[in-house]
Amino acid sequence: MADDPVIDLEILPDGTVRFEIDGVAGEDCEALERLVLEALGGEVVSRERTRAFYARTGAKTGVAQRLRSLLKRG
Repeated sequence: MADDPVIDLEILPDGTVRFEIDGVAGEDCEALERLVLEALGGEVVSRERTRAFYARTGAKTGVAQRLRSLLKRG
């Protein structure tokens, strides 16, 4: 299995939260972003997609679905 995705969060002094998702491409990245926003209760002010977002992985990793089911258990 590929490396697990990494979510780097930074909370700025004004309360703004910046985060970067690494290790997940395309639709899975967007799904994971939605979960993070849902958990934080925020909205997107700006978005920067990296080259990794557009990488073709051949198949969905299902990482967002796995995370969603883990959150439901806890």
